[in-house]
Amino acid sequence: MNAMTPSHPAPNGAGRAAWICLVIAWVCFLIPIPGSGLLIGWPLNLAAFILAIVGMAKHGALGGLFQLLASLIVSPLVYLFGWIFLLGGLSAMSALENNGNADSPQEIDRAADASPREVDVNTLATAYREDAAAADWLYKDTALRVSGRIASIGRDANDEPLLKLTDRGVGPVRARNLSDEAVAGLSRGQSIQLDCTGAGEEAGEPILEACSLSD
Repeated sequence: MNAMTPSHPAPNGAGRAAWICLVIAWVCFLIPIPGSGLLIGWPLNLAAFILAIVGMAKHGALGGLFQLLASLIVSPLVYLFGWIFLLGGLSAMSALENNGNADSPQEIDRAADASPREVDVNTLATAYREDAAAADWLYKDTALRVSGRIASIGRDANDEPLLKLTDRGVGPVRARNLSDEAVAGLSRGQSIQLDCTGAGEEAGEPILEACSLSD
């Protein structure tokens, strides 16, 4: 009698191909390249779905059931996770960019100090007389509250009110941009306090701009 040759089941090529398509699709879902999941991943997931059905038709339920469930359940979850990963990366990059454009500690400290720096005419004029560059670093473009005595009241080249202030014989310091109404109530020799912005110096005399009478 001839021995009977045992039969072997045909290989499940469709099922294996479905797994390959799924793995590639999941990689496309996860890589941070916009459009890779939509243009490549989902078509591969559809191909895996079809191959799973073919595998089930040829080899029974186990020939493609797990691949079918993976394409229907796992793939959407992986796609969602990929979007979360991509958005998280974009948010991190935006945060780094914002940090790179943030103000320096010196700028933050200067902005936080909103109240005018109080200084008298004696101190201001002496600082510019001794070292104009250092005085500019301290007072130029800075909100100042300056106290002194009116040495003269006049007008500048633009026909705007101009005060010259002294303090204990030191000065003068020029104060500009006061309103006519404010100057009308002032007199020579009067002690006043002005809120101004430091504007450097001209001809050795410190300049104050955008001045107004302190409250």
